[in-house]
Amino acid sequence: MDIKDESQIEFTITSFSTCCRLCLSSNENEHYYDIYLCSLASNGEITFMEAIHRITNIELISNSKLPSKICKLCSARLDDAFCFIRDFHRTNEMLQNYLDNEEMDKEDGDDIDLSTVQELCELDLTHQQIAMDEEHENQCKGNKQCDNKSASNEPELDNESEDHAQSDGEKRTLTAVDLILQQITVPPSKSKRRTDKSTLKHHCTECDK
Repeated sequence: MDIKDESQIEFTITSFSTCCRLCLSSNENEHYYDIYLCSLASNGEITFMEAIHRITNIELISNSKLPSKICKLCSARLDDAFCFIRDFHRTNEMLQNYLDNEEMDKEDGDDIDLSTVQELCELDLTHQQIAMDEEHENQCKGNKQCDNKSASNEPELDNESEDHAQSDGEKRTLTAVDLILQQITVPPSKSKRRTDKSTLKHHCTECDK
């Protein structure tokens, strides 16, 4: 078992020009990609060399004597690894930004802007003042209508007073007239009729005539 493994390693190492850079396999019937010239299937702008450098942080040199080919299976594995790391970084950044924004929103909610509160209070007071002014204006209008109604009723009251006064005056006038008429129409009391001097007989006491 150990001898077989060592023979495979010796065979692979002796075939640098045709073996895969990752799995060290060599097959003349299999298609290999040049890691310096070919790109990933998922991203045509990223070469296999750049993908290997991003994943392993190992910089490859094109003029080295090391294998420069990669098999089809290893190219798919490299593409999957590159996409996994890329997606992980994107997701991690998105989650971190979400968490930061949530903390900022919480801090903003805890910190009260006094200027905003003051503006809201002033706006509320303005609305209250407007409502009070409107209510006062309505009351003034109501009082004015009452005053106008009272003023319009005053002439009627004056007329009624004048009518009553006139009626009382007429009653007083009629009463005085009635009194005068009563005095005029009252028959004089019967008094003893005075004897006319011419008809009276003189009776002398001396001569008895």
